[in-house]
Order: sequence, then structure tokens, then C-alpha cells
Amino acid sequence: AVIAAVMTEEPRRLTLRRKNAPLHVEAAVHKALEKLPADRFDSAARFAEALTNPSFALPGTPAIKAAIQTPGWRQRLAIPLTVFAVLMLAVWGWFRTPASSGPPTRVTIPVPGGYQMQSGYGPRLAISPNGRTLVYYSDGLLHVRSLDSFDDVPLVGTQGATTPFFSPDGKWIGFGGGTGLKKIAVGGGPVLSILDGSYYVGADWSAEGDIVYVPAFGSSGLWLMADDGSGSHQITTVLDSALETAHVWPQLLPDGKRVLFTVIGPSGGWEDASLVVQDIASGERQAVIEQATFGRFVSTGHIVYAQEDGTILAVPFDLRRLRVTGAPFPVASEVRVAYWGGAASFAVSAGGTLSFVRGTSETRFLLNWLDRDGTVVRQLGPPLNGGWQTVSPDGRRIAFSLHQPDHNDIWFVDAASGTREHFTFESAEDETPVWSPDGQRIAYSSAWTGQSRRIYMKPVDGSSERELIYTGEYHIHLTDWSPDGKWLAFDQVHPETSQDIWLVSTDGEGQLIPVVTTASLQWGAVFSPNGRWLAYSSDESGRSEVYSVSLPELGSKIQISVDGGAAPRWNGRGDELFYLSRDGDMSVVSVSTQGRLQKRGPLRALFPISLERPRFDVAPDGQHFVVLAPNPDAPAREIRVVLNWFEELKGRGRNE
Repeated sequence: AVIAAVMTEEPRRLTLRRKNAPLHVEAAVHKALEKLPADRFDSAARFAEALTNPSFALPGTPAIKAAIQTPGWRQRLAIPLTVFAVLMLAVWGWFRTPASSGPPTRVTIPVPGGYQMQSGYGPRLAISPNGRTLVYYSDGLLHVRSLDSFDDVPLVGTQGATTPFFSPDGKWIGFGGGTGLKKIAVGGGPVLSILDGSYYVGADWSAEGDIVYVPAFGSSGLWLMADDGSGSHQITTVLDSALETAHVWPQLLPDGKRVLFTVIGPSGGWEDASLVVQDIASGERQAVIEQATFGRFVSTGHIVYAQEDGTILAVPFDLRRLRVTGAPFPVASEVRVAYWGGAASFAVSAGGTLSFVRGTSETRFLLNWLDRDGTVVRQLGPPLNGGWQTVSPDGRRIAFSLHQPDHNDIWFVDAASGTREHFTFESAEDETPVWSPDGQRIAYSSAWTGQSRRIYMKPVDGSSERELIYTGEYHIHLTDWSPDGKWLAFDQVHPETSQDIWLVSTDGEGQLIPVVTTASLQWGAVFSPNGRWLAYSSDESGRSEVYSVSLPELGSKIQISVDGGAAPRWNGRGDELFYLSRDGDMSVVSVSTQGRLQKRGPLRALFPISLERPRFDVAPDGQHFVVLAPNPDAPAREIRVVLNWFEELKGRGRNE
């Protein structure tokens, strides 16, 4: 009743209660008690200054209804209670989160170093629960930016961090990385390990102290654990029978018993993705929105989600009945969306602050043709989003994977003119093309359903349909075709994040040869031109190095790099082996492949190279390189923030 009176009635004059109260004190108190925030002091300091300023007065006469009668004991008792309530409300009004009331306010946060998504897969943007602090990835590190500061703070030790997320109290930032799920204090400090592993595709931290997370590429489903890393267990299963490829971008709902997440279909894109809610205990699952990714439930009773064209939509949602209760409506446009999995670069705080990054992921790279000095001879067509480029045996064309709005296809580009030509047209995710030794065929991997991957072979001239070579259980990256035409080398990525090297026969019989299948990560195997050696990368020593193993017996193994290296490539004669050194240089070493593989000279650095991923290939002449280079114009240079954004959502889209 006291609070209701405070909110609806005008306060009585102080001089009616204490006739000796100074007039400037009375004026200051009445200004502090104005109903509209804009009519009150804008800070406690201004209030204190007015209380001590004898000349302070309000313009005009305050609209105060004076009491005529002398107050009785009830009124005398109510006065201090009322004053106490008023003061508590005033203090609460001064120090509460700004996002809790008032009209929406839009601000722009500059990011001079450029905002960087994680290889096109995941967002590197998060906002604290109170909406006052942003974290984003720029210049190779996570940066923290308080909205009441002009400067950001780089978090040392967060190199390569993926998909950051806040703890419920806003004191910690969790993130994925190459060696596990980690956390760091918002103000910086040591990086602490939560869980071992690598590559996390989304995580969320609940008020109950649980973390839901996605290991590997999402093909192993969602997992749940305590925030100290204990009790980790799988809670969802990717269903091949439902044409699912991955479960990603989870959010624990307010009751802590259900989880909202994105189910990725065969294409890896938005067209066949959907938002699903699953009961953690029972496993009961219900699809709630089709053709949607990266869904986030907010306290206004809406789900906010993304479409691949960068449109962010909101739709009213009944959390109890798990059903949409109105029509979706757009709330932002041109937001940066990842090319795989549909992760969008937006974040919403519990208090109602929206942050997002505009732009597109379709122009992230430049496909460049370089000479041996590292000079760009020409750019091969406009900026693109793709990769896995490989040069034909005659050095005239490059095959590469190009991201489309709802799938990946294999394309060709002419090395001399930059003219592009479409090669595969299916709705699946086609990638990692390799050339046959005679240059007449292309083999490539293709994602169709769930965890299964397929290897196809198709004539370059399109004279016949593709031929199925192999169907695997896990994610496959083709890396090379043997000189005798009989074998394809590929990496197989397991849900537990290990990665092995295998050979599969090209005769369609599916014969497999395990080459390197250890607990370490090994990848990128390529045949020497005489077919007697297979060079590859491995982190078995604790860092990436280049090794080579003899064929076909796999009995002789030598280490090529001695101070870090990755992504080996042979020249056409087999007397040079190129790889990326630990210092970031394109480097080459002379070798002999006759008999035992031997190095003929020291490692030579050719030119520095900046690659988000080690994706390049060497022309047969050993004098030219095709490199997927970062597009300097692609990173976004600002983050947009909308304070009190929930005011725009309230009541919108609901059915009458």
C-alpha cells in the first residue's frame, strides 16, 4: 500500500511536517521524488549537491497537495515508512540495470581490428547477463568491452578461442579451443581448463551450474556437465533416420530441464535446419520452428533466430506448451551468418540488450595465384567463401569447393583467366576435391545424412554421372589421389575429435588401409609423384610436424620438419617438399624419394603467408601456388548494440 501511494500520489511538503526544514532541502527532495525519471536528478551526486546548496530552488511552484488537518498517530507512523520506501525506490532506480526500462537506445561499438567469426562456423560474440559487457574476437584474441568504457581489454591466453559464453553471474567467460573447453575471468587472468577436447560448436551455462556443450562438429550430439567439468554425459543423439547431420548452438531453457538447439540437415545450411526442444531427462524431443538456426529464447516470450540471408526473426513462443503462438517478424537484417551450421553473430542479454554484427560470410576469402616469391600474379575471380583448392596435373585449372546459400558445390577456375565453371549441382555438402593422375576425373566427399559421408568420382567433362566409391560413418576430407590411380587418401574425423589417415580403393570395392590411426591428430596426407611415400601432418610430438611414411608397406617413417610444420605438398618432380613452417612461412626443402626418403638441404623460407586455415596447393612446376587468403575487407569493423531492446518485442507478433 505504501509503494502504491508513492507511485500514484503527490508527496506532501516537508515544511508541513517540519516547519524549520530549509526551503532548498524541500525543493531538492521534491525534485528527487518526481514521477518521471527525466524530471529527477540524473545522479546521486547532483542530489547531494542540491541538498547542500542554499540557493537551489525549483522553477515555479511544485504541484504539491498540502494536508490541512493535523496528522494522527497512524499518519505520523506512515511518514517515516513512506520516506524510507521512497528512498529505497530512488536508490533502486539509480543503480538498477539500464536495460530494464526506458525506450530502446542504439549505439555502435567500433572494432578497429575487425570482428572475426571462427572459420565461418561459429560466432565469436557474447554479452553478459546484465547487458553491460561484450566479449568478441579480434586481432587473434578475445576482447572484453564494457559499455561504460571507451576501451576494450584483450584477454591474454585466448588465442584461437571459439564461441565465447558468459557464466550466469557474469564473472567468467567460457570458450572452446584446440585443447579443450576453458574459462577466464572477465577482467583477465589465468586461463583455466574445464574439459579436455577440441573444437566446440556452442555452449551455454545455466544458473544451476550446468554447462551444455557440443564437441567436435556436432555429429556426436549435445553433452551436459557440471561447470567444474564433472559428470559429462551425452543428452542428444544425431539421427541418421531423420536426415540429421549435427546438433549445434544449444541453450538451456529457464527451467534447466529442457534444451533448445539447432538440428542441421544434410546440406549443412539453413534450408533444411530446424529448432528443436528436448527434455533432458526423458529425451522427448519436439521440433518447434522449421527453416531456422541459432535459436534463442528470451524472457519476453519469444524465440529469436536466424535465416541464412542474415535476417534475424522473432516469433512468440509458449514455453509451457512448446508451440509458436504468432507470426514471426524481422528484428534485424544483414547480420553475419556462418556458412556452415547457420550460427549468427548476435547475442541477447537476460536484461534485454541486443548486440549483433552486420555483414556476410560469403566474401571471406580471396583465391590468389602466387609466384615463388609470394607475389600475387592474379586474383582468381571475385571474393568467395570456400576452399579445399587443388591444382590440376597440367597446372591449368583449379578445383575448389564454393559455398552456396544452402549447400556446397565443386567448381573449377581457370588459372590464367580466373573464369569459373560449376561442376557439381546436388543439394548435399560437396567439398575436398582431388584430381585423378590423368586430370580426367574429380573425386570429392559429400555429406548426405547424419554422420555418414560419401566419396564420389565424376568425369571432368561431365560425360557420365557420378560414381559412388565409398560410404563412411564419419566426416571425410579427401586429400590426394595416388599416382597409379588405385587409391584415395582421406582424413576421417571422429566425434571424439580424433582424426586419422586412411586409404580407400577407387574400384568401388571399398577396400580400406589404415595409414596413421593414433590418439593424436593427423591429417593432410599427399602422395609423392613416384607413389613411394606419403607425407602428412601430425601433432604426436605435442605440436604439428610433417612426417612421411613409405608405401605400400608403411614400414619406414621419417620426420621432415624439425621445428614445427603442417600441410605438406610435393612439386611435380618429387624433388621438393613444401609446407607451412611454425613461423608462418611458405617453406621448401629439397628431397630425394629414390630409395629411402632423404632431405638434400636445409629448409628455406620462400615468403610469409597469413592463412586462417592451411589451405593452399602447389602447381606441378613448383613455381606457382594457389592460396586461399583472408579478404582484408571482410571483417566487420563495428558491433551494433540496442539497449532496452525488449521494449520492441513486448506484445509483438502474438495472435489475438
